[in-house]
Amino acid sequence: MLKVYQGPRILNDCTAFEADDDVIIMDEWFLHNGEDPVKTIIDKSTTPRSITSEHYAGIDCTYSHILNPASVFFYHEVVEFSKITQEPVLYNTEYCFSFMLNRKRLPRLMLIRMIEFLDFQNYNYSLCFSNTEFNAQQILPQLEQADIPNKQHFKNILLGTTRLSPRLWLNGAPTKNLTVDNFDYGDRNSDTYYNTMQYLFNDSAVAVIVETVGTEPATVFTEKSLMPVLSLNFPIWFGGWNQASAFRDLGFDVFDDIIDHSYEKKHNYLERCFYSLKNNQKLLTDITYAQSIRSEMLDRLCKNKEYALSYELRERLHSKLSQSSVDVVDWFENNFVFNGYYWT
Repeated sequence: MLKVYQGPRILNDCTAFEADDDVIIMDEWFLHNGEDPVKTIIDKSTTPRSITSEHYAGIDCTYSHILNPASVFFYHEVVEFSKITQEPVLYNTEYCFSFMLNRKRLPRLMLIRMIEFLDFQNYNYSLCFSNTEFNAQQILPQLEQADIPNKQHFKNILLGTTRLSPRLWLNGAPTKNLTVDNFDYGDRNSDTYYNTMQYLFNDSAVAVIVETVGTEPATVFTEKSLMPVLSLNFPIWFGGWNQASAFRDLGFDVFDDIIDHSYEKKHNYLERCFYSLKNNQKLLTDITYAQSIRSEMLDRLCKNKEYALSYELRERLHSKLSQSSVDVVDWFENNFVFNGYYWT
């Protein structure tokens, strides 16, 4: 039987599996405390025949032998973005890096504090919530084990307030000093990018990407990884596990000769966060260097954009989906891939 597990962020509507079930996970499923509710269901019922993950490109879990990480959401986004008429990127490289934070979540709050810890200054951003209070209890144990300097100073920043205020991008320009609570730009990420967010990314050399993932060792790709490619940015993934390697496996250039992606293999979450920025400090702080290297690599950046919108990438992603059972593929194609967003 086909069973669709929405995930705890949307609706935990599946409580038991049977041996002949084919399961679809429609969203991120790890809880904030790191627990895996799918494993909990399996432990109290049985292991299903197959599990297909809509959202994840890879996950470290005890049932990985039956998990097909099909990246259907990323496939859907690539299809949606490819429908928009493409315009040349008008880039100026005013900033070393940029980042985009929509809903309030732990990794996004972590990026704000890590930037303050490292005292980086040359960046632009979008921040869609005012309340940046932070419950650090689930992070403090990892801090004790992390190989990062000045732990007490970082702990003080974790537990303190931040200097960052909300910044929404409306009509291609930032609006400051607002009070907002998880402001939503709209349902279609492709429209949001072309009407608004491209102006944030175009003027930066690097995008620090905070994907939809928590502290667990998971690999995720959404519109957050796609938008920077279209704006000719170098990608750095903050906190995710194995992100650069998985993106490279999809056929993208992740610029290993320019960016140190060794952070992605660190088992401690805080180390992945810290070293993604620290190991690339020159590119993230020296605007003259950032401008020079972006101009030098322009041909490769443009090829990445072309590939992101290509039939070749769509076929590569679809072939991964096709490894699931026929019922799973039919459900995705009829309810999601070719018929808009499943949450509308």
